[in-house]
Amino acid sequence: GPALAEALAPRLAPLLGGKDPQIEASPAERLPPSLAAHALIAREGCPGLLHLIVDGTALLRIVDRTFGGNGAVPQPLPEKLPASALLLAQRIEAIVCAALAEALPCAAEALAVYHSAKRATAFPASTEETAVLTLTVSEPGSGAWPLTLGLPVAALGVWLGGVIADRLG
Repeated sequence: GPALAEALAPRLAPLLGGKDPQIEASPAERLPPSLAAHALIAREGCPGLLHLIVDGTALLRIVDRTFGGNGAVPQPLPEKLPASALLLAQRIEAIVCAALAEALPCAAEALAVYHSAKRATAFPASTEETAVLTLTVSEPGSGAWPLTLGLPVAALGVWLGGVIADRLG
């Protein structure tokens, strides 16, 4: 979590006005059910797919600011994210893959977005036990928002094996 947060902050900065956000990593109980963009990320040679969830309200705020607004979000929230928010979610998917490649470490080519936010919204709930990590992104002068990652517990050891071995010495 902390290594991913550290790798992610400078990569998100261009989308957030140029300043590195503060990012805190913490385990979560479950995947969030709210309006969001969902993607599945595969890692070559590893079982299991990493489920990335980008908060929909944050996407709407960032898109509004990008087009000169103050970050206002429509109320009530839309049932589905507009195309502009899904395109932003795709950029965040690529940024997360680059940060994962640095944090794991693995070759960037080993990671691929298997199912993009642009093509899908929520995925059916899995019956597999899932390890969930929430990265809380705090933007300078704005609110905090979550990036959530979920990975089947059975795949966790293979995805993180090299990182765990490096840290244990």
